[in-house]
Amino acid sequence: MGHKGFGRVVLVACILSAIIVSAQTQSYLLRSEGDVSVNGTAVHSSALVSNGDIIQTGKGGSAKIAAPGIAMVLGENSHVTVTNGKLAIDRGSASVSSTGRIATVSSQYAIQPVGSNSTKYLISNYRGSLSITSQGGELAIAGPNMTSRNLLAGQKARIAAGNYEVSSAADGEKGQANSFGQLIGPYSSNVCRTAATCYCKTAAQCPNK
Repeated sequence: MGHKGFGRVVLVACILSAIIVSAQTQSYLLRSEGDVSVNGTAVHSSALVSNGDIIQTGKGGSAKIAAPGIAMVLGENSHVTVTNGKLAIDRGSASVSSTGRIATVSSQYAIQPVGSNSTKYLISNYRGSLSITSQGGELAIAGPNMTSRNLLAGQKARIAAGNYEVSSAADGEKGQANSFGQLIGPYSSNVCRTAATCYCKTAAQCPNK
């Protein structure tokens, strides 16, 4: 291999390493309502969470989690781990709005908006049964031993014991579309690169995270 070819390989390796590091250092702003904890410590207002952090909501609790391109409202009795910079819903339910970011919804399956359009969807993950309802936009669902599937707006996918089923969303689920305008705020553009630059006017106003 010539020097030019070797240089291209090194360049690609550097780019891939930068992408991986960037994903792992992704931070999210969390705003709590009711019983919410991060790594076992109660959050009474807001916090920044990043790779390795564990978010839990208790009965009646909810958490709003956001970063550039993605926003999530986590329901009560839920458990989320920030894994490789992505939000993994290990247990519980959430409403999600995304403009291209991947949201890992369990240890096995991940979903991603198709194309550059924004999407809104509901997720629930209980006792090995995963359901995803698209409320707007097309989603791609991928996982081990499963060909990537696309889910259209108004459809609901249920994955359990390796079986994948698609049906029309119930009227109640179609009507649950959330307005994420206040939650996303400046995240709807690329102006803000991190949670801290969007919501923390001074370092003193932000957690040491």
